[in-house]
Amino acid sequence: MSLGLIESLVSALQTLSLNSIGLTSVLGGGMLGLSMVTGSNVAPLFTLVPLVPNIVAHLGLDPITTMLGMQNGASLGLFLSPISPVMVGVAGVAHIKSVDLLKRTAVPVLVALLTSCMGGYGYSIKLRYILKLV
Repeated sequence: MSLGLIESLVSALQTLSLNSIGLTSVLGGGMLGLSMVTGSNVAPLFTLVPLVPNIVAHLGLDPITTMLGMQNGASLGLFLSPISPVMVGVAGVAHIKSVDLLKRTAVPVLVALLTSCMGGYGYSIKLRYILKLV
């Protein structure tokens, strides 16, 4: 018995008509959001890792590039979560609210996510080129 969650996610991503960098950024942004809500980067990543091969097979993406974007999104989501231990500790030491700390880190974290998705895509193209030569 299946709920059809993967099929609905794939159809929603296909309607966006994005290239592979865009789709990887969207999936990485989803992981960033899940990591923000849970306050952990490990829990959402290990929950969704088994679903990635099915999703990327339907979208025609490279699984390793997609996983790099999702892993980076999950890791960077800790810096935007007001309940993560790192943010609570740093805000406590600085004697400020964790929400004020989040306002300062939001833009650099989003730029880092987009940069890592583009860099991962460029690296996978270079790796495929090298493997063709061997």
